[in-house]
Amino acid sequence: MAKQPAPTMPALLERLDRWLRLYRADYYEWLRPGVPERELSSLERDLGRNLPAGFRELYRWHDGQDPECNLPLYYNQMFMPLHQVQMVWAALGQLLDSGEFPEANWWSKSWLPFLDSGDGDHLCVDLDGAFGGVPGQVLMFYHDWEGRNIEFPGMDKWMEAFVPTIEAGMWGEEEDQFKPREVEKVREFRSRVAPGYPKECAAGGYGPAVRGW
Repeated sequence: MAKQPAPTMPALLERLDRWLRLYRADYYEWLRPGVPERELSSLERDLGRNLPAGFRELYRWHDGQDPECNLPLYYNQMFMPLHQVQMVWAALGQLLDSGEFPEANWWSKSWLPFLDSGDGDHLCVDLDGAFGGVPGQVLMFYHDWEGRNIEFPGMDKWMEAFVPTIEAGMWGEEEDQFKPREVEKVREFRSRVAPGYPKECAAGGYGPAVRGW
């Protein structure tokens, strides 16, 4: 039997939209309308580089969640509105320029946050491909720990691992998080979607174990 092609990012987002509307309506009602194309193009000019296709599709879908909403989209992380993405990226860039960070790779201006834990941790899309990785990979930034694990090779693979597992009932809300109920099944599915990930990296290079995820 021929291998089925991977679902596209727009198709996965359509499925996510339908699932959230049906099963997490309390969260869905806080999602903001999608970002106009001109705002994405403006962000590209500010960054001085092109946005990955998956990031553009995500923000065409919805412009994050309302800041008043304290419900997470993914684990303990909120979906950031584009204006918050820009503010956090700029603020961390200023700290980098002023020498505030303890390691050379503590932060990079090629990392664009799109999820926010509320206390300074972010899931980011990496525009350049840090730690010998690939441009467009999804990387975890912790404000108080050197772990910088590469979670997925791209945003499409993040969605490809996330959406089918929530549709299968493997996730649930617990202790102010939206996280796997069936951890091993989620890990197994994820490993099939993105073999070899997460890649264990640190601000100083490779090294620490995966923390939390």
